[in-house]
Amino acid sequence: MSCEDPEEIVSDQLAEIQFQNETLTISENSNEGAQVVLTLNRTTTAAGTIRLIIEADMRNRIQTDPMHVDGVLSLPVAKGVSELQFNVKAVNNTVIEGNQTLVITIAESSGFILGAQKTFELLIAEDDTQEPVLSTASFEAQSETVKESDAEAVEYKIILSPAVSVDSKVVVEINASKAGTFATQPASINNRITLEAPVGSTELSFTLNTINNAEITGHTEIEFTIVSTEGSVILGSVVEQKLIISDDELSGRLKSYEISAGENAEKRTYEYDASGRIAKVITTRNAPHNTTTLTDTYFYDDHNRVIKRNLWLGRDIVYTWNNNRIERADVYQDDVLIQYANYGYDDAGNVGGVEPFYKQNDGSFKRGLFYIYLYFTDGNIYKALTYQDTPNSEEPILVSTRTYDQYMDITAPIAMFEILPNVKAQQTLAGSYRYEQHLIDSDLTYTITYEFRSDGLPVKRTASAPGDTQVVSYDYY
Repeated sequence: MSCEDPEEIVSDQLAEIQFQNETLTISENSNEGAQVVLTLNRTTTAAGTIRLIIEADMRNRIQTDPMHVDGVLSLPVAKGVSELQFNVKAVNNTVIEGNQTLVITIAESSGFILGAQKTFELLIAEDDTQEPVLSTASFEAQSETVKESDAEAVEYKIILSPAVSVDSKVVVEINASKAGTFATQPASINNRITLEAPVGSTELSFTLNTINNAEITGHTEIEFTIVSTEGSVILGSVVEQKLIISDDELSGRLKSYEISAGENAEKRTYEYDASGRIAKVITTRNAPHNTTTLTDTYFYDDHNRVIKRNLWLGRDIVYTWNNNRIERADVYQDDVLIQYANYGYDDAGNVGGVEPFYKQNDGSFKRGLFYIYLYFTDGNIYKALTYQDTPNSEEPILVSTRTYDQYMDITAPIAMFEILPNVKAQQTLAGSYRYEQHLIDSDLTYTITYEFRSDGLPVKRTASAPGDTQVVSYDYY
């Protein structure tokens, strides 16, 4: 054997050589690189050289020490060694190629025997990152009203455009006017739903189910808002979705009515409790340069009878019941009685008259204007007569007469005037109205017309007389 042959290890016996490790990982931007170790099964008895072959298409991705030439790495072998090493590091660039693997193989040689681990894989970990393609998240248009009794879930979709480029998240916040009327899937945590958006996603969704009950809880107003995102998703142009869950027990009940006459207007808005009773009546009066708002709160006993109304701070009306009807109403201001009224009934059980009394400066009570009511046999009021006492006479004077006639076979949502909160003086809609003021010789007869919505409920009433027009608008839950 010639000692000038660089590809052989000179020894009396052939040594076995192999890589110590099967694989090794280095970062593309590592300055130190890594040491690759080859082991021999015994120490060498003479100096020589071994060759390592780097796969052709990856030769330009690494640097070695000793330096390889065209993919051939020649490692000098000294006498008396049982281990060889060389350093390898990746060639750093700014090209995003992803992780890459190259293979180094021990070349055949007559100077040693190849062991089992004659190949070695080097994994170069990519250090360059690509800015992800951003996707916008926007709600798809959805119905804005559902019924409490709807059994089918409502699905809300969030469109992601373009498709998500990295794993992302979208967080939806829920703001609702009341709890316990709906549930979402996925379930919300602290009023937030977190939706996972894996790579490639083009839409996300969640569902809402209404919770049906037999109580009046009122309509539920919900607002879904995309509040935050993670990954490659950003907020889109439609980040809010509103929904109203209509309470089926409340549906069709009178919500408000508004009376307009010239520059003056009065609106009453009704709120109901869980049993369907009136809980509050909010009255707003608009006159030129003056707007006032009053809240009338109702209180009931265990028999569902109204026993008190609070009109405003310190002003209460307390009702006294007898034989299952109201016989007296006491008005208090800061717990001091300032007014009371006695109620009488006719043989049919209708309120036949009201006598109010007002506190005088001397502490006594004096009767004010008092009223007599006459009815048709169906319970609709026919005439409301207003009287006043006169000095030095036992006979009262008739002040005014209101006459209601031409009733229709259509249920009235509310009477044209209120006698008591538990009494509806007009069961159906009146078609005519006459107002006589006897002391000033005024007599107006109003023609009444109505407009109705598709389910038959009136939405507008117009009462017209010479020189006067009154318009009432009705709104419903």
